[in-house]
Amino acid sequence: MKSNPTVTAWTVTAAALLAGCATSIPISGETVAGNSLRSDVAEALRRLAPVTVACPRPSKVEAIHMKVVEVRPPTSSDANSSQHRGEVIETWTATICGQQVPYRISFTPRPDGRTDYLIGRSNP
Repeated sequence: MKSNPTVTAWTVTAAALLAGCATSIPISGETVAGNSLRSDVAEALRRLAPVTVACPRPSKVEAIHMKVVEVRPPTSSDANSSQHRGEVIETWTATICGQQVPYRISFTPRPDGRTDYLIGRSNP
């Protein structure tokens, strides 16, 4: 199987994720996100947990597994368009109260070098 060098370069191990994540949520899998961005997204998912799954105890994210789904390369000559900057789509599956809840995370680089992310529910 041929690997995508862009994805491979950004793939991280679970050990590195655990060391770099500010939350105490166990994280595994692959992502294009660096430590800070990964931590920000994990924190956002932690805040979403109470409204995502109803359970007897306070809802909390017990674990997260990440998977790169699609890498959309830049396609436009317009430097201000999101297509020019490309996009990476990932599925982050959060375990909340024992239930697997998939989220679609899209990462889009900004012209200033930072990265925007968008979180949405994903179909299982």
